[in-house]
Amino acid sequence: MSTLIPLGAVELGHSGALEDTRAKMLRILGMLEARETQLIPSLALLSDALRWFLHWQADASIELYLQCPEPSDGQTPKLLVRLIADGLELPLPDHLRQVILHTTGISSRNRSIGHDYIIPLTLWQTPNQAQIDQIQAIFNEPSRDELFNALEQEKAKAESLLLNILPQGIVERIKSEEGTIYDYHPCATILFTDMVGFTEIASHLDAHRVVSLIDHIFRRFDDLCDQHGVEKIKTIGDSYMAVAGVPIAVDNHAERMADLALDMLATHNRVVQEEGVSMDLRIGIHSGPVVAGVIGHRKYAYDLWGDTVNVASRMESTGVPGEIQISVTTRQLLPPRFRCDIRGNVALKGHGSIEAFLLRGRDGDPGASGA
Repeated sequence: MSTLIPLGAVELGHSGALEDTRAKMLRILGMLEARETQLIPSLALLSDALRWFLHWQADASIELYLQCPEPSDGQTPKLLVRLIADGLELPLPDHLRQVILHTTGISSRNRSIGHDYIIPLTLWQTPNQAQIDQIQAIFNEPSRDELFNALEQEKAKAESLLLNILPQGIVERIKSEEGTIYDYHPCATILFTDMVGFTEIASHLDAHRVVSLIDHIFRRFDDLCDQHGVEKIKTIGDSYMAVAGVPIAVDNHAERMADLALDMLATHNRVVQEEGVSMDLRIGIHSGPVVAGVIGHRKYAYDLWGDTVNVASRMESTGVPGEIQISVTTRQLLPPRFRCDIRGNVALKGHGSIEAFLLRGRDGDPGASGA
């Protein structure tokens, strides 16, 4: 009478897994002091059988068991290496069939095919529990390929996280260890939005409702940025900042931003109606030169600097709730399909008076009007 203890199983789909398994078995047999005369022949036998299975592209695997006899039996403990191959009807080669045993005492999952074998390895003594635990840890540890794949998956996750906060081209430059990353863009278009009345509304809602509402709106804005080829820069509270023409220069940056702003306004109005709240969106846009770059070390941030940023921000803050205010610079860059009304001069701190327009729509938009 003996006790059979399962120690683990390994699937073998390619030669790399075979070499990993050979190395594991060598460590295990060395630790258990298997009888020296069996060690090399057993490993050679195991390798030959598995290579044969893999050659015929069989679905091969190894299962490991410890067979512990009762002390009164007078028998020696054995390590049973079980070889299994599914989906292969060819008989085992003669030189292997003569020395490998068919399974005995272990439930076979593919007895109809017949490729289910045991290589018994006699041990000097029965392993203690600590050794059994160590065998299981060794035999079931990830292979080199599994570790490599896991590393590649983690790298992909890290890159995906970076791409959520940085443009793809910037991520590539960070990976190449370029150093301080910055670029000067002679002309780009910047947008700021602000939710008028959000602070008052938020004071009457619970925390979950507040975050859910703003997340709903900003997720829709993110989708619109992707749709129009515009780069989201950041959100601050209930404000949203985006840029067109950065980090990749495009000639139609003002046009892209105008399309985005009109869609943002329409989307915002639909969402607040769905959510059952009352607030307006105020948008400001300006075009001009800007410096863009990455700041931070532990927490990266892609940001913009320059007078164009300040003017765009003030176009928003001096704007009209429910409207899109654009500078004369941006208006001059827009094609005729956009409809604008002259608002007049707007006083901006540090800039005096600047002519501003209200972007009202596009040709073909329902209810569009303007000059």
